[in-house]
Amino acid sequence: PIASARRLSRVVSLVLVGCLASCTARANATELLHYAFDQVNGAGPFTTPDSSGSGNTGMLVGMDNTNLMPGKIGNALQFLGGDEDLVRVRVEVAEDDPDFDRSYTEFTFAAWLQPNANGWIAGKMGFSGNRGWQFQYIGADLYLSYFDGPSGAEHEVFLGSDPFLAAPGEFVHTAFVFKANEYVKFYINGTPALTDTGALSAFNGSNDSALQVGNRGNSNPNSFNGLIDDVYIFDEALSDSQIAAIAAGSQAVPGDFNGDGNVDGADFVAWQTHFPTASGASLADGDANGDEAVDGADFVIWQTNFPFPLAPGVSPVPEPPAILLATVMWLIAAIARYRRHES
Repeated sequence: PIASARRLSRVVSLVLVGCLASCTARANATELLHYAFDQVNGAGPFTTPDSSGSGNTGMLVGMDNTNLMPGKIGNALQFLGGDEDLVRVRVEVAEDDPDFDRSYTEFTFAAWLQPNANGWIAGKMGFSGNRGWQFQYIGADLYLSYFDGPSGAEHEVFLGSDPFLAAPGEFVHTAFVFKANEYVKFYINGTPALTDTGALSAFNGSNDSALQVGNRGNSNPNSFNGLIDDVYIFDEALSDSQIAAIAAGSQAVPGDFNGDGNVDGADFVAWQTHFPTASGASLADGDANGDEAVDGADFVIWQTNFPFPLAPGVSPVPEPPAILLATVMWLIAAIARYRRHES
Protein backbone atom coordinates (compact mmCIF):
# COMPACT_ATOMS: atom_id res chain seq x y z
CA PRO A 1 0.00 0.00 0.00
CA ILE A 2 2.81 2.46 0.78
CA ALA A 3 4.47 1.95 -2.60
CA SER A 4 1.12 2.19 -4.35
CA ALA A 5 0.28 5.42 -2.57
CA ARG A 6 3.61 6.91 -3.56
CA ARG A 7 3.14 5.88 -7.18
CA LEU A 8 -0.36 7.31 -7.18
CA SER A 9 0.93 10.51 -5.59
CA ARG A 10 3.45 10.93 -8.40
CA VAL A 11 0.77 10.31 -10.99
CA VAL A 12 -1.36 13.10 -9.51
CA SER A 13 1.55 15.52 -9.70
CA LEU A 14 2.36 14.66 -13.30
CA VAL A 15 -1.23 14.64 -14.52
CA LEU A 16 -2.35 17.91 -12.94
CA VAL A 17 0.84 19.93 -13.36
CA GLY A 18 1.35 18.72 -16.92
CA CYS A 19 -2.20 19.37 -17.99
CA LEU A 20 -2.52 22.78 -16.37
CA ALA A 21 0.79 23.85 -17.83
CA SER A 22 -0.46 22.92 -21.30
CA CYS A 23 -3.85 24.60 -20.76
CA THR A 24 -2.58 27.99 -19.56
CA ALA A 25 -0.18 30.75 -20.55
CA ARG A 26 2.42 31.59 -17.95
CA ALA A 27 4.42 34.75 -17.44
CA ASN A 28 7.71 35.60 -15.80
CA ALA A 29 7.55 36.28 -12.08
CA THR A 30 6.33 39.76 -11.29
CA GLU A 31 8.08 39.76 -7.90
CA LEU A 32 11.21 41.57 -9.02
CA LEU A 33 12.98 41.76 -5.69
CA HIS A 34 12.70 40.56 -2.11
CA TYR A 35 15.44 41.50 0.33
CA ALA A 36 14.72 39.70 3.60
CA PHE A 37 18.00 41.16 4.98
CA ASP A 38 18.48 38.03 7.07
CA GLN A 39 22.06 37.52 5.93
CA VAL A 40 25.07 39.28 4.44
CA ASN A 41 27.40 37.28 2.21
CA GLY A 42 31.01 37.71 1.18
CA ALA A 43 34.10 39.25 2.70
CA GLY A 44 34.14 42.44 0.68
CA PRO A 45 32.37 43.34 -1.46
CA PHE A 46 29.43 42.36 0.71
CA THR A 47 26.09 41.31 -0.77
CA THR A 48 22.59 40.37 0.38
CA PRO A 49 20.57 37.72 -1.46
CA ASP A 50 17.37 38.30 -3.42
CA SER A 51 14.69 35.83 -2.23
CA SER A 52 12.32 36.56 -5.12
CA GLY A 53 14.05 34.19 -7.53
CA SER A 54 14.76 37.07 -9.94
CA GLY A 55 18.48 37.05 -9.19
CA ASN A 56 18.75 40.72 -8.19
CA THR A 57 21.45 40.32 -5.54
CA GLY A 58 22.04 43.54 -3.63
CA MET A 59 25.52 45.04 -3.25
CA LEU A 60 26.15 46.70 0.12
CA VAL A 61 27.89 50.08 -0.05
CA GLY A 62 29.36 51.38 3.21
CA MET A 63 27.98 48.38 5.13
CA ASP A 64 28.95 44.84 6.06
CA ASN A 65 27.68 41.97 8.24
CA THR A 66 27.98 44.14 11.36
CA ASN A 67 24.96 46.07 10.04
CA LEU A 68 22.69 43.06 10.61
CA MET A 69 20.35 43.71 13.53
CA PRO A 70 17.24 42.04 14.95
CA GLY A 71 14.40 42.93 12.61
CA LYS A 72 10.67 42.65 12.29
CA ILE A 73 11.04 39.27 10.57
CA GLY A 74 14.39 37.65 11.33
CA ASN A 75 17.14 40.19 10.81
CA ALA A 76 17.08 43.72 9.41
CA LEU A 77 19.76 45.93 7.91
CA GLN A 78 20.92 49.01 9.82
CA PHE A 79 21.46 52.12 7.72
CA LEU A 80 23.52 54.84 9.38
CA GLY A 81 22.55 57.79 7.22
CA GLY A 82 25.05 60.07 5.55
CA ASP A 83 25.66 63.55 4.24
CA GLU A 84 28.28 65.20 2.06
CA ASP A 85 31.09 64.23 4.41
CA LEU A 86 30.03 60.66 5.16
CA VAL A 87 29.71 57.43 3.23
CA ARG A 88 26.25 57.35 1.69
CA VAL A 89 25.28 53.86 2.75
CA ARG A 90 22.91 51.90 0.56
CA VAL A 91 22.09 48.59 -1.07
CA GLU A 92 22.07 48.78 -4.84
CA VAL A 93 21.49 46.74 -7.99
CA ALA A 94 23.44 47.28 -11.23
CA GLU A 95 22.16 50.39 -13.03
CA ASP A 96 21.45 48.54 -16.28
CA ASP A 97 19.49 45.70 -14.63
CA PRO A 98 16.53 45.13 -17.03
CA ASP A 99 14.09 44.54 -14.17
CA PHE A 100 14.56 48.12 -12.99
CA ASP A 101 16.02 50.10 -15.90
CA ARG A 102 12.60 50.42 -17.54
CA SER A 103 9.23 52.15 -17.43
CA TYR A 104 6.22 50.62 -15.65
CA THR A 105 2.46 50.86 -15.93
CA GLU A 106 2.14 49.13 -12.55
CA PHE A 107 4.58 49.12 -9.63
CA THR A 108 4.57 48.15 -5.93
CA PHE A 109 7.13 48.83 -3.20
CA ALA A 110 6.79 47.53 0.37
CA ALA A 111 9.11 47.38 3.40
CA TRP A 112 9.27 47.43 7.19
CA LEU A 113 10.88 50.67 8.41
CA GLN A 114 12.17 51.91 11.75
CA PRO A 115 13.71 55.35 11.08
CA ASN A 116 15.83 57.37 13.47
CA ALA A 117 15.72 60.48 11.29
CA ASN A 118 14.67 61.72 7.87
CA GLY A 119 16.21 59.98 4.87
CA TRP A 120 15.72 58.36 1.49
CA ILE A 121 14.04 54.95 1.68
CA ALA A 122 14.58 53.79 -1.90
CA GLY A 123 14.69 55.08 -5.44
CA LYS A 124 16.13 55.14 -8.94
CA MET A 125 16.05 58.87 -9.53
CA GLY A 126 19.01 59.71 -11.73
CA PHE A 127 20.34 63.19 -12.42
CA SER A 128 18.88 66.02 -14.49
CA GLY A 129 17.49 64.71 -17.78
CA ASN A 130 17.47 61.14 -16.45
CA ARG A 131 14.73 61.28 -13.87
CA GLY A 132 13.01 58.27 -12.30
CA TRP A 133 11.48 57.81 -8.84
CA GLN A 134 12.28 58.34 -5.15
CA PHE A 135 10.59 57.41 -1.87
CA GLN A 136 11.51 59.33 1.28
CA TYR A 137 10.74 59.91 4.94
CA ILE A 138 11.03 63.66 5.18
CA GLY A 139 9.71 66.33 7.50
CA ALA A 140 7.67 63.82 9.53
CA ASP A 141 5.93 62.67 6.34
CA LEU A 142 6.16 60.02 3.63
CA TYR A 143 6.92 61.39 0.18
CA LEU A 144 6.94 59.81 -3.28
CA SER A 145 8.14 61.58 -6.41
CA TYR A 146 8.20 59.97 -9.85
CA PHE A 147 8.46 60.99 -13.50
CA ASP A 148 6.69 59.52 -16.52
CA GLY A 149 9.94 59.63 -18.53
CA PRO A 150 13.61 60.64 -18.16
CA SER A 151 12.70 64.26 -18.97
CA GLY A 152 8.96 63.99 -18.50
CA ALA A 153 6.32 65.24 -16.11
CA GLU A 154 6.73 64.84 -12.35
CA HIS A 155 4.05 63.76 -9.88
CA GLU A 156 4.53 64.16 -6.13
CA VAL A 157 2.48 62.42 -3.44
CA PHE A 158 2.62 63.19 0.30
CA LEU A 159 0.98 61.01 2.95
CA GLY A 160 0.26 64.13 4.99
CA SER A 161 1.14 62.67 8.39
CA ASP A 162 3.93 60.93 10.29
CA PRO A 163 3.28 57.16 10.27
CA PHE A 164 6.02 56.57 12.84
CA LEU A 165 4.81 59.08 15.44
CA ALA A 166 2.40 56.66 17.14
CA ALA A 167 5.01 53.93 17.46
CA PRO A 168 8.45 55.48 18.08
CA GLY A 169 11.23 52.91 18.06
CA GLU A 170 9.02 50.26 16.44
CA PHE A 171 8.76 48.89 12.92
CA VAL A 172 6.00 50.24 10.70
CA HIS A 173 5.06 48.56 7.44
CA THR A 174 4.93 51.04 4.56
CA ALA A 175 3.98 50.47 0.94
CA PHE A 176 2.96 52.34 -2.17
CA VAL A 177 1.21 51.04 -5.28
CA PHE A 178 1.15 52.77 -8.68
CA LYS A 179 -1.31 52.07 -11.49
CA ALA A 180 -0.97 54.16 -14.62
CA ASN A 181 -3.63 56.82 -15.19
CA GLU A 182 -5.55 55.57 -12.16
CA TYR A 183 -3.97 55.98 -8.74
CA VAL A 184 -1.08 55.99 -6.32
CA LYS A 185 -1.94 54.38 -2.98
CA PHE A 186 -0.03 54.57 0.31
CA TYR A 187 -0.44 51.83 2.91
CA ILE A 188 0.53 51.84 6.59
CA ASN A 189 0.68 48.48 8.40
CA GLY A 190 -1.27 46.82 5.62
CA THR A 191 -4.14 49.32 5.65
CA PRO A 192 -4.84 51.88 2.88
CA ALA A 193 -3.85 55.34 4.17
CA LEU A 194 -4.09 57.53 1.07
CA THR A 195 -5.38 57.25 -2.51
CA ASP A 196 -4.15 59.84 -5.00
CA THR A 197 -6.03 59.74 -8.32
CA GLY A 198 -3.58 61.92 -10.23
CA ALA A 199 -1.37 59.07 -11.42
CA LEU A 200 0.63 59.72 -14.59
CA SER A 201 0.74 57.38 -17.59
CA ALA A 202 4.06 55.76 -16.57
CA PHE A 203 6.40 55.21 -13.64
CA ASN A 204 9.90 55.69 -14.98
CA GLY A 205 13.02 53.81 -13.94
CA SER A 206 14.89 54.08 -17.23
CA ASN A 207 17.92 56.26 -16.52
CA ASP A 208 21.64 56.20 -15.74
CA SER A 209 21.35 55.37 -12.03
CA ALA A 210 21.17 52.16 -10.03
CA LEU A 211 18.16 51.08 -8.01
CA GLN A 212 19.06 51.78 -4.38
CA VAL A 213 17.55 50.86 -1.04
CA GLY A 214 18.56 53.37 1.63
CA ASN A 215 19.12 56.13 -0.92
CA ARG A 216 17.33 57.51 -3.96
CA GLY A 217 19.43 56.21 -6.84
CA ASN A 218 21.98 58.98 -7.38
CA SER A 219 23.83 58.69 -4.04
CA ASN A 220 22.28 61.89 -2.78
CA PRO A 221 23.09 63.05 0.75
CA ASN A 222 20.59 62.17 3.44
CA SER A 223 20.71 58.37 3.20
CA PHE A 224 18.22 56.46 5.32
CA ASN A 225 19.00 56.39 9.05
CA GLY A 226 17.49 53.42 10.87
CA LEU A 227 16.43 49.84 10.18
CA ILE A 228 14.92 48.43 6.98
CA ASP A 229 13.52 44.92 6.73
CA ASP A 230 11.76 42.69 4.19
CA VAL A 231 11.82 44.85 1.06
CA TYR A 232 9.55 43.84 -1.84
CA ILE A 233 9.27 45.26 -5.36
CA PHE A 234 6.68 44.06 -7.89
CA ASP A 235 5.86 45.24 -11.40
CA GLU A 236 2.22 44.58 -10.56
CA ALA A 237 -0.23 46.86 -8.75
CA LEU A 238 -0.90 44.63 -5.75
CA SER A 239 -4.38 44.65 -4.28
CA ASP A 240 -5.38 45.80 -0.80
CA SER A 241 -5.56 42.17 0.36
CA GLN A 242 -2.13 41.35 -1.08
CA ILE A 243 -0.52 44.32 0.70
CA ALA A 244 -2.27 43.28 3.92
CA ALA A 245 -0.92 39.77 3.49
CA ILE A 246 2.66 41.01 3.09
CA ALA A 247 2.30 43.21 6.16
CA ALA A 248 0.94 40.23 8.08
CA GLY A 249 3.99 38.20 7.04
CA SER A 250 1.93 35.79 4.97
CA GLN A 251 1.57 35.02 1.29
CA ALA A 252 1.09 37.96 -1.08
CA VAL A 253 -0.83 35.72 -3.51
CA PRO A 254 -3.23 33.06 -2.17
CA GLY A 255 -1.98 29.65 -3.23
CA ASP A 256 1.68 30.75 -3.42
CA PHE A 257 3.11 28.24 -0.95
CA ASN A 258 6.80 28.74 -1.73
CA GLY A 259 6.75 32.56 -1.69
CA ASP A 260 8.14 33.11 -5.18
CA GLY A 261 5.32 35.44 -6.24
CA ASN A 262 3.72 32.86 -8.53
CA VAL A 263 0.91 30.34 -8.19
CA ASP A 264 2.10 27.42 -10.27
CA GLY A 265 2.89 23.71 -10.40
CA ALA A 266 5.58 23.98 -7.73
CA ASP A 267 2.95 25.18 -5.26
CA PHE A 268 0.68 22.29 -6.19
CA VAL A 269 3.51 19.85 -5.48
CA ALA A 270 3.97 21.44 -2.03
CA TRP A 271 0.26 20.94 -1.33
CA GLN A 272 0.17 17.43 -2.77
CA THR A 273 3.24 16.30 -0.81
CA HIS A 274 1.57 17.11 2.51
CA PHE A 275 -1.99 16.13 1.63
CA PRO A 276 -3.74 15.13 3.83
CA THR A 277 -2.46 16.76 7.03
CA ALA A 278 -4.94 17.20 9.87
CA SER A 279 -2.97 19.58 12.10
CA GLY A 280 0.31 21.47 12.52
CA ALA A 281 0.66 22.40 8.85
CA SER A 282 2.24 25.66 7.67
CA LEU A 283 1.92 27.79 4.55
CA ALA A 284 4.96 26.06 3.04
CA ASP A 285 3.19 22.72 3.51
CA GLY A 286 0.20 23.85 1.45
CA ASP A 287 -2.05 25.34 4.14
CA ALA A 288 -3.58 28.23 2.19
CA ASN A 289 -6.31 29.23 4.63
CA GLY A 290 -4.32 29.17 7.87
CA ASP A 291 -6.27 26.39 9.63
CA GLU A 292 -3.06 24.30 10.10
CA ALA A 293 -4.49 21.54 7.89
CA VAL A 294 -3.73 20.58 4.30
CA ASP A 295 -6.97 19.51 2.67
CA GLY A 296 -9.31 20.04 -0.25
CA ALA A 297 -10.11 23.62 0.79
CA ASP A 298 -6.46 24.56 0.28
CA PHE A 299 -6.46 22.87 -3.13
CA VAL A 300 -9.47 24.98 -4.16
CA ILE A 301 -7.61 28.19 -3.16
CA TRP A 302 -4.59 27.12 -5.19
CA GLN A 303 -6.73 26.15 -8.18
CA THR A 304 -8.73 29.40 -8.06
CA ASN A 305 -5.55 31.50 -8.28
CA PHE A 306 -3.71 29.36 -10.83
CA PRO A 307 -2.00 30.71 -12.87
CA PHE A 308 -0.64 33.91 -11.33
CA PRO A 309 0.62 36.10 -12.86
CA LEU A 310 -0.68 36.09 -16.43
CA ALA A 311 1.41 37.55 -19.21
CA PRO A 312 0.49 41.10 -20.24
CA GLY A 313 -2.47 40.99 -22.60
CA VAL A 314 -3.24 37.35 -21.84
CA SER A 315 -6.72 36.60 -20.59
CA PRO A 316 -7.44 33.74 -18.22
CA VAL A 317 -8.13 30.56 -20.14
CA PRO A 318 -11.15 28.36 -19.50
CA GLU A 319 -11.03 25.90 -16.64
CA PRO A 320 -9.60 22.46 -17.51
CA PRO A 321 -12.28 20.05 -18.71
CA ALA A 322 -14.63 18.89 -16.00
CA ILE A 323 -13.68 15.28 -16.59
CA LEU A 324 -10.03 16.10 -15.83
CA LEU A 325 -10.89 17.84 -12.57
CA ALA A 326 -13.15 14.95 -11.62
CA THR A 327 -10.29 12.54 -12.33
CA VAL A 328 -7.85 14.59 -10.29
CA MET A 329 -10.21 14.82 -7.33
CA TRP A 330 -10.74 11.05 -7.52
CA LEU A 331 -6.95 10.55 -7.42
CA ILE A 332 -6.68 12.91 -4.44
CA ALA A 333 -9.36 10.98 -2.59
CA ALA A 334 -7.56 7.75 -3.42
CA ILE A 335 -4.33 9.05 -1.91
CA ALA A 336 -6.18 9.98 1.25
CA ARG A 337 -7.69 6.50 1.52
CA TYR A 338 -4.29 4.86 1.00
CA ARG A 339 -2.63 7.05 3.61
CA ARG A 340 -5.39 6.41 6.14
CA HIS A 341 -4.93 2.70 5.47
CA GLU A 342 -1.17 3.03 6.08
CA SER A 343 -1.77 4.59 9.47
